[in-house]
This record gives sequence, C-alpha cells and structure tokens, in this order.
Amino acid sequence: MLAEGRVGVVDVLRRGLQAAGLRHRVLSDNISNADTPGFKRSDVRFSEALKEAVAARQGVTMVTTSVMHLQGQAGRLGQVRAVVVPGGATSQRPDGNNVDIEREMAELTKNTLFFDALSQQIHKKMSLLRTAVNEGRR
Repeated sequence: MLAEGRVGVVDVLRRGLQAAGLRHRVLSDNISNADTPGFKRSDVRFSEALKEAVAARQGVTMVTTSVMHLQGQAGRLGQVRAVVVPGGATSQRPDGNNVDIEREMAELTKNTLFFDALSQQIHKKMSLLRTAVNEGRR
C-alpha cells in the first residue's frame, strides 16, 4: 500500500482493471436490455479522468523521504475513479431504447482487449518484482 499522495504503476493498473470490470458489467447490462422499451444505455468514464489527472500533474510536488528519491509530480492520479455515465436521451427507435447491439458488442470486444493488456502489464510488473525478491537473496 502506498502512502497518501503516492501512486505507483501497479495502483494505476489496478484501477484500470477495476474500471474495465465495471465497464464490462455496464456493457453487459446494455446488451441484456437491448429489447427493453425505453431503456437508455450507459457507459463508464475512466480514461478521460486518467488523462485529466496526468495533465493536472503540473504544479503538485511529490513527497520524498530521502535525497535519493527522484523529484516528481504526483498529481491527482490517486483520485481517479471509474464513473458510470448515462448515455443520454437520444433514440432512433420508436420504443425509446437507444442501445445499438453492434456498437455494444464492439465496445465489449475493445474493453476485453483493454483488460487483457492491463492484465499482461500487471503480470509482467509482478514477475519483475518476484524476480528481484527471489534473485536478490543469491
């Protein structure tokens, strides 16, 4: 666990995995309600919030406990959360439903690829840490 204000790569990857899981549930809900009259699709906002937090890193000083630590910026990365956003009131169907099943399936595939990429990155990071711990004793 990192101290407040310090956000590591693993924490950002973990938040990305949580966001992908939430997005998968929201997209699945959209697909399961594709034939429900009046249903409005939802989506998850995460990558935009992450980009904003990275852009806002300017001006926030990172806390260091040693002169050997790199000086840097923490920003608001620790505050980034995935948020479910409603898709609006638009509809081209007479029943008021705005779910396009082809779009939802494409978004689901894209989200799966995003989840897989994050999983591979966190696996590599953990393997590197495991190697450092195990090989450090030799």
